[in-house]
Amino acid sequence: MPDRDTKEEPRGRARKPPDKARPARGAPSAGGKAARGVPAKGKAGRGAPAEGKSAGGAPAKGKAARAEAARGGSAGTARRKAAAAAEPGRVGSGAARRGGPPRVPDRSPAAAGRCAARPAEPARPQHGREAPSRRGGGVSELLKHFSHEDRVLIVITADPDSIASAVALKRILWRKVAHVAICSTNEVRRPDNLRLLRSLDLKLPLLTSEDTGRYNRLAMVDGQPTHSVQTAGLCFWLVVDHHPRCQRPAGIPAPAYEDIRPEYGATSTVLSEYLKAARIKPNKRLATALFYGIKTDTQDFVRRGKEEDMRAFQWLYPYIHQPLLSDIERAPVDRSAFEVIKKALGLMSFRKQYAFVFVEELDHADTLVIVADFIMQIEGVSRAVISGVFEDRLIVVLRSAGLRGNLGALAAKAFGEFGTAGGHRNMARAEMKLADLDRRLQGNPQSLGRFVLKHLSEALGRPRRRHHDRGGEGGEG
Repeated sequence: MPDRDTKEEPRGRARKPPDKARPARGAPSAGGKAARGVPAKGKAGRGAPAEGKSAGGAPAKGKAARAEAARGGSAGTARRKAAAAAEPGRVGSGAARRGGPPRVPDRSPAAAGRCAARPAEPARPQHGREAPSRRGGGVSELLKHFSHEDRVLIVITADPDSIASAVALKRILWRKVAHVAICSTNEVRRPDNLRLLRSLDLKLPLLTSEDTGRYNRLAMVDGQPTHSVQTAGLCFWLVVDHHPRCQRPAGIPAPAYEDIRPEYGATSTVLSEYLKAARIKPNKRLATALFYGIKTDTQDFVRRGKEEDMRAFQWLYPYIHQPLLSDIERAPVDRSAFEVIKKALGLMSFRKQYAFVFVEELDHADTLVIVADFIMQIEGVSRAVISGVFEDRLIVVLRSAGLRGNLGALAAKAFGEFGTAGGHRNMARAEMKLADLDRRLQGNPQSLGRFVLKHLSEALGRPRRRHHDRGGEGGEG
């Protein structure tokens, strides 16, 4: 029967000897556990019990015991330093409790040299921040070229993509410049363009020489200065476009900011990226206009575009107004355009998959676009060459439904020396002043029709075959 003054130790643990035992070399200090897992015992320092359990197994209590343990900590610290010097992998009693030596940072000069030689990882752009553009530098770079005193005039050749891009640029420059205005090089007559302007509450005046004098900054979107006779000699401060890059005339300085992305399907995609990078949420009208601009220029993504076009399309979709989009797409055609369509159908001729039309007098230049889009719906027609005279200009509109060839390059090669010409793979346009053509062609519709087909055939590298029809046009070989 054990003595009442002696407490019985728990089973499985050895009875503590009454005398103080010094821990082995490398073992933890007082207050921790010994190398064999047996609690350290005895008194430290001046004979006060070590923090933890006393020699008799009872816990030390009271402020006096803790003070004595603190005074005896100096001896324990010395033992820990000695143990660490003997075994650099161990630090204090934590190693024994965790069951293994912790890692100690190597602060030697050799280690510092290794860290310096390691290449730093490139910083990843944060979510919502603008990634630097590969071309123009992005919207932040764009804004650096404008000040609060600037008066900006945005010049476009009106179509859905250019109208939407111009309004988006105006929104980006809002409160960044003194004034922003938009004008067009052509009169708007197409039904969808008129309905789009009405939905945006935008008045689009024609470009005049007085306009260029009232503004100190000229900007162009969805086009380049050489695309129009009216802008070929002007100095533009900003150009954002997705058409193939044109050669700049001699003596005309380069724009201060230029972002041309021929691989993109629409300029509206570029401006949508600018809005997103600037953290500008477009309203319903602007989002619908940009959405429709991408939709028309990519031909519902039938024409080749990029993944960025689809991403912009998806980003805009939650903001658009569906009834407004439907209203723009189903805009009614003016009666005067039907008269021209009726006349063009009577003058149309076919050769294989080609359709040719020359209209002597037009009510408007954009009527040819309506005629071309209508003719492309005829079964068996994969290419259309529609030309006509409007005021003092000869206008040629090209359309293609095939995957081969590039109509933009073809138009530039055939008519670039006479005026402005260019476009995309499946659609192109050329405009020439009659005064710049041979005098024998002026006032002779049949000769103008043959002139168009002759230069197209030469640009294709094919001999032109004579083919008489009511329009006086020859077919391509």
